[in-house]
Amino acid sequence: MGKHGFLWSISCILIFILALVRFGEGVDILIFADGVSIHRSLLDGSQHHILPLNHIQKAKFVEFDPQSKQIYWSDVQTREIWRTDMCGEEQQRVYTVNATAYTYFISLALDYDARKIYWTNTGYDTIERLNFDGSGHVEIVSEQIGSPKDLEIDIDNGFLYWLDGGTRPKIERCKLDGSGRTLIFDLRDQYPSALALDVEGQTLFWNDGNDQSVWLGNTDGTGKRQLASSTVHSFPNMIGISVLDGYLYWESLVNKRIERMAKSGSPSEVEIVVKGVKDVVEVKAVKVDSSDIQCAPGAPTNIRVNDVTNTSVILTWTAGYNWGTSQRFRIDLNTSLGWRPVVSSILSSEQQQDYSRKVTDLDPNRDYQIRIKACNSAKGCNKDKFDEVLAFKTKGYPDVLLNPSLHKVANTTATLRYRLINIKQAELSSLVVLGRIHNSDWSLFTNFSSTMTDAGDIFVTVSMLKPRQKYDFLVRPCNAYGCNPRDPELLSITTLDVDSGGGDRGAGFLTGQQLLIIIIVGVVVGVFILIVCLILIIKCAVRNKLTKDDYMHVRGRKPAHV
Repeated sequence: MGKHGFLWSISCILIFILALVRFGEGVDILIFADGVSIHRSLLDGSQHHILPLNHIQKAKFVEFDPQSKQIYWSDVQTREIWRTDMCGEEQQRVYTVNATAYTYFISLALDYDARKIYWTNTGYDTIERLNFDGSGHVEIVSEQIGSPKDLEIDIDNGFLYWLDGGTRPKIERCKLDGSGRTLIFDLRDQYPSALALDVEGQTLFWNDGNDQSVWLGNTDGTGKRQLASSTVHSFPNMIGISVLDGYLYWESLVNKRIERMAKSGSPSEVEIVVKGVKDVVEVKAVKVDSSDIQCAPGAPTNIRVNDVTNTSVILTWTAGYNWGTSQRFRIDLNTSLGWRPVVSSILSSEQQQDYSRKVTDLDPNRDYQIRIKACNSAKGCNKDKFDEVLAFKTKGYPDVLLNPSLHKVANTTATLRYRLINIKQAELSSLVVLGRIHNSDWSLFTNFSSTMTDAGDIFVTVSMLKPRQKYDFLVRPCNAYGCNPRDPELLSITTLDVDSGGGDRGAGFLTGQQLLIIIIVGVVVGVFILIVCLILIIKCAVRNKLTKDDYMHVRGRKPAHV
């Protein structure tokens, strides 16, 4: 290997390492619910996205599983627990609580190591647990609880903390199986509504709605003190507090925003992080890799097929969610070889939502399936399961005529009958009639007329034929795009003789052979009847002559007695 080759290899390795480092770069984000949607953003409020989810009626309490990179939430209206990936593409219902009028979620907590979900049920005043797959539902705390409101979990040390907001507010904890229940702080003089746990600092944070302040204390029950009073900021009735690095994050229902302040010392100011979020009810601040929040664009919607011709089609569509990044569109056709791109790159525009593109070089009279993919440089194209697949057929010559039959025939004319399927698609404009005397050369017939019924029956009347002659016919349908090149089924007919009077013959008329047979049979029957009559006449005559001779003979031999 030369010097340049060695340097090139080293450069490639360094670029690869840098790419891996950047791909795995950590980033801090906020996850929060507003009742009808699940949101996420960076800590400074930028890259604020609403996940494209369905079936949400009243989502309130969110949690994050750093192992599977999934967001969990409870729907207090449907009494269900759901989860999804960071892009909202893999939404799943985890569990439906045995719903009664007394069942009500207040908080969720995840033991992502043991793969278990904890929640508080203020309807029955219990703390309950189940597995991540929805099995193994049990109650772990069910006695002497006033109104369990907020759960926090310390997986490393095996503890579950909760805020009891009943008539005697307090903070308690137990082991993850419900045993070892311990009182941490008695808050009977306060009106708390939210609890947060800093696992690293082993510190609990909560609010006091009486004087609108924020408090903290150690997890062993010591060090209780006020962190920030209402002189620093008005802390109204909080629902969720989250701890990340050196800050506390919470939602302000009154101001419809997410705020933060330092979690230690004596904080003197509050920062606004996200504004203009209606009904935000809980916020979770978490660390993820930068790749975890990179998503493929949403699949295009409202795809329409327009202006289909024999070789082209115009497609229109609406861009899906682009996650704040540039995207491009790709048009695929499904052929015998599978999906293949026919238009590989259509750039999107920030100001444009609706798009249109003409696809050309298609084959006439062919069935196609088409889809439009949205792609970006970070994650590629949207998943196939989100595609809208449309089917269409290009125009072209009409389908071949079917079921040829003879409708009527005379000595110089014949009416042929055919069936045309797919009448609307055909757009029939003319016919090509090829004919020949049986087994001779084909020629183009121009002396014909045609009619078509609404049901697709086509009648072709060919004139100027020769009497008593066998003909073969081929009829091809045509339109503005050409004639069907396939040979239809051959139809053979025989015209009538001149002596037949030239009348039409069809299903209700006799052929010349049939008439000849009838005449012969009539003659034979007539001759037979004539012979029978002659025999009867002769027999009668003979009988009459014999009777007269006998009478004269008798009379000559015997004289009269008079």
